[in-house]
Amino acid sequence: MASLMESRWRLEELKALKGSLESKLEEYYKRQREDTADQVKLKKQIGDLREDIQAEFTKLHGFLIDEERGFMMKLKEKEKLIVQLEDNMKRNSEESGAIRKFITDIQEVLQLREEELLKVSGQVWKQDQGERRTAELKRKRLRVSIIPSHCAATMRQFRRCS
Repeated sequence: MASLMESRWRLEELKALKGSLESKLEEYYKRQREDTADQVKLKKQIGDLREDIQAEFTKLHGFLIDEERGFMMKLKEKEKLIVQLEDNMKRNSEESGAIRKFITDIQEVLQLREEELLKVSGQVWKQDQGERRTAELKRKRLRVSIIPSHCAATMRQFRRCS
């Protein structure tokens, strides 16, 4: 009987051990399901984050491309203004040459003796009206301000672009 009791006691012990192991196994499966759910959740978060990062960098690339275009357009405008300034400088140089020649002509006339001056003025009176008008227009064209108007407008545009 002792062996029967001992067998029953061992049987009870085995049942208790089985119950304990089944409980631990169920807990293991529960943790495994939770870990799998956490893993799926983390993978989704990583995927979402990857998409967000890519979208932000796409926006940044677009922004940088737009900025580059804007700066390039401003540079082209400044290059055009530089060409205009060079043209204005060339015109100013031509005008200053004409003014210097006119001044030289005036100095030559002033250096003439009084008789010669009277002779020249007599010749001027003999010119027909068309020639006098032409001479008058040439003198008017030679009047130059400190900054010619075509230069002033270009300088204002250049300052606005800066």
